[in-house]
Amino acid sequence: MSGPPKVCLPTQAGDTVSLFPLGPVAGRSAGLEWPIQGLEFGPLTRIGTSNRAKGPMILEMQTPAMLLILPRRLMPALVSALAQPECARWNARVE
Repeated sequence: MSGPPKVCLPTQAGDTVSLFPLGPVAGRSAGLEWPIQGLEFGPLTRIGTSNRAKGPMILEMQTPAMLLILPRRLMPALVSALAQPECARWNARVE
């Protein structure tokens, strides 16, 4: 799924968390074995496959260009997090 601006998930230590950019994107993380702060991701330059959670995780993205690849068992928690009124969403593009 395309990552929202910010998401908090109940990942467990050792869970595989992969980040695949569809375009230029940067962000911040908490709870990952290899933090993403300071990295510039791009589909032809840097991807973030096979990172590992150290426990619950927080991801923040600067643009709507990052796919999150997570364990299937996290789907209910992800849907719940996205359904919360305070969950930030990307603005719709008007062309």
